[in-house]
Amino acid sequence: MTVTLHGGAVDDPAIPNRSDGTLPGAFVQLQWQRDGELIALQLPRTNNAGAPSFTDGKWWWSLEDPQHPRFRLRQGTGAIEDFACAPA
Repeated sequence: MTVTLHGGAVDDPAIPNRSDGTLPGAFVQLQWQRDGELIALQLPRTNNAGAPSFTDGKWWWSLEDPQHPRFRLRQGTGAIEDFACAPA
């Protein structure tokens, strides 16, 4: 998986809604191979307090622990599937 974090600040930097240097408007791009198919996601930053997290409501990626980012998929049934992530 490759991960690219984009500042993409849309709001004024003076707005206090910051999370570890990211502003509202920041997003992350994720790309990986799954069963020979290239999958690419672009997830917007959440407004959650704490470490930066990014979601589209289905996929969720978080940097609570930068050495082991959390990557999850919400299934249609409501179940959550976790994927292992670690820096290369």
